Amino acid sequence: MAAYPIKTKKIISKIDFSPDPKALKQLKEKIKQGFGKLIFLNQKNKLTIQFHGKFKSFIIGIGINPDNESQPEQILLRIDSRNDQNHLNKNNAFSNKLNSNKIHIHWNNSFIPLLLKVIDNQTKNIKKDYALILKKIYTNTPSISENDLKEAIPFKLFSKIVKSKDENKSISQYFEITLENSNSYDSLKLLNKIINKKLSIFK
Repeated sequence: MAAYPIKTKKIISKIDFSPDPKALKQLKEKIKQGFGKLIFLNQKNKLTIQFHGKFKSFIIGIGINPDNESQPEQILLRIDSRNDQNHLNKNNAFSNKLNSNKIHIHWNNSFIPLLLKVIDNQTKNIKKDYALILKKIYTNTPSISENDLKEAIPFKLFSKIVKSKDENKSISQYFEITLENSNSYDSLKLLNKIINKKLSIFK
């Protein structure tokens, strides 16, 4: 499960990116044509990368979706090189504000939906009690440890989510965003940066 950025970073930092040259060439051709495609970044570890032609973004995941072979089975993160309408829509909330087109990473934090479900069922005062909310989550979900939950949703992130909820903002499990120092790149240049682990998320 792509729990949160810290664990996801640990996963991808330990795996070499060694795509098959033939598959990589095919991916680059699809990018030039504006179409999407999925290839293995590391077949042994089932690490995949998908280019999404419509949104010009890359998704790194694990495995291949049995219902759609062009998508990963489990998404770890999405790398965008430009803002889409969700970033500019004041109804949507993210951990960082994007005022210009920069490379940025949306992290899949699958603990956030669990948090939102509990918060939605609480009174206004209780929903702001960090310790109580987390206790309700790990008590109701035996497979989750208290320590993992605290790592996945630290107090700072919890506070941002509660504030966004108070403002009636839409929140997803991709709420967390980290920014790269680089400005927007064309898709082929960004692919090369990913393959060579030149983005800060790989360090």
